[in-house]
Amino acid sequence: MTEYAAIPAATAACTSITLDGLTVPGNSTIDLSKLKSGTKVTFKGKTFWEYADANYAFIKVGGSNIEITADEDAVLDGNGQAWWDGLGSNGGLTKPNHFIEISKVLGNSSVHDIYIENYPVHCFAISNSAGLDIHHITLNNSAGYAPNNRSNGLPASHNSDGFDLGSTNDTTVRDSVVINQDDCVAVTSGNNILVNNMYCNGSHGLSIGSVGGKSSMSSFQLPIFDRVPLTLSFRQQCYQHILHQLCRSER
Repeated sequence: MTEYAAIPAATAACTSITLDGLTVPGNSTIDLSKLKSGTKVTFKGKTFWEYADANYAFIKVGGSNIEITADEDAVLDGNGQAWWDGLGSNGGLTKPNHFIEISKVLGNSSVHDIYIENYPVHCFAISNSAGLDIHHITLNNSAGYAPNNRSNGLPASHNSDGFDLGSTNDTTVRDSVVINQDDCVAVTSGNNILVNNMYCNGSHGLSIGSVGGKSSMSSFQLPIFDRVPLTLSFRQQCYQHILHQLCRSER
């Protein structure tokens, strides 16, 4: 489908959905929160979010045994430059706080092979889920390193966490690239979480229990972080993924 307005009918009736070159109106969400069991959603072409002075999720995902992916050349462009002011979620303009909210995703589900750029604040917010495999994701917020006319000399993008996980079990985040200005991966609560073979560039690195704190931390099992190199300065780079190669020239 190529029209945003067609999404509700498709999610209600279909188990194979292609979102092709969508322009999403301001203050509107691609609502995939009630997918039928076994649904596969594929992004194609360029998906672009128009500006709105509001706090809302760009994408919501929920369901059992689902797959969210994208074609090789697809780009999800969050248009972060329209909101960035150097403050992130700490003030300034009202901003969409989460690019993608994944909640109550169960069974054998996956989110993979997706390229996201220019998200306004936090990218992935994952909660109340289990059995989720997230892999071959590229989050590229390198454009947010430069100041703009609202950021008072600071990097324009701020609080641009890559992956935030809470109240989530039996989940893997692996084989992905995060270029941002805050936490690469932050885990606040959950059990049996594996973060493996990540490339984190320009970020604050890996955090446990950092996003606001959780009362459930008393029963928290520490996540396993394996093979996660951290690079604190951005440079021109090609990133080799395990199953496919994505090479882009950045500035």
